[in-house]
Amino acid sequence: MTLVSPQSVARRARIRPVPPRPANAPIADAKKWLGPHADEMARLYAMILLALPARSRRRRSRIVQVMSSQGSEGVSSIVLGLAVAAATIGRARTLICDARTPATPDDGRPSLNDVVAGASNLTEVVAREPDIGLEYCTLGASEAGQAIALNERALVPLFSDLRLLFDLVIVDAPPAHESFVGLNLARRADGIVLVVEAERTRPRMVAATQKLLQASGGKILGVVLNRRRRA
Repeated sequence: MTLVSPQSVARRARIRPVPPRPANAPIADAKKWLGPHADEMARLYAMILLALPARSRRRRSRIVQVMSSQGSEGVSSIVLGLAVAAATIGRARTLICDARTPATPDDGRPSLNDVVAGASNLTEVVAREPDIGLEYCTLGASEAGQAIALNERALVPLFSDLRLLFDLVIVDAPPAHESFVGLNLARRADGIVLVVEAERTRPRMVAATQKLLQASGGKILGVVLNRRRRA
């Protein structure tokens, strides 16, 4: 995989395929899952930091959103890999914010929607995996997540609080052509990483996604070409 400029999406590149994240894999399995991809994820993490606007690089905390044009392009796998690289190599306190989960977690843990509603605080919402150093939360059930994404007055203080607590927040956003949630959250992130499954997603769709993100106020850092076959 590699991070390339949006203008280079359709160009040829040599990219190692990335295995899909196992369904419902606990974050505790992240190190085992990442394995041989550790070096690639570390390079990708470094390139993302360098691609951030100068103002964002000067901040102690950054919010990066990862999303795709359509489903099943490997977004959650990239998010998990980046988070592990940031936490283990970058020594950053890292939060994965899952904006894709359509329902509340099985463990009954509250979501960011509960924080906005005043029913919980951030310490109750965040799940921790101390062995890896990752932390995790969800935006909320489908309707609740959409409500937060549309509520600008709620997003500003919420993202400000997340910046105070974490060095890096990675938002795992739903596909641009399947949900407006990621598009509305994009303007609050320091940058967007667009995941494109090589040889599957057409350049025309990627170009349309870039326009949607730019119209939403998102800043595209680059494109990750994922799962490209070797010649």
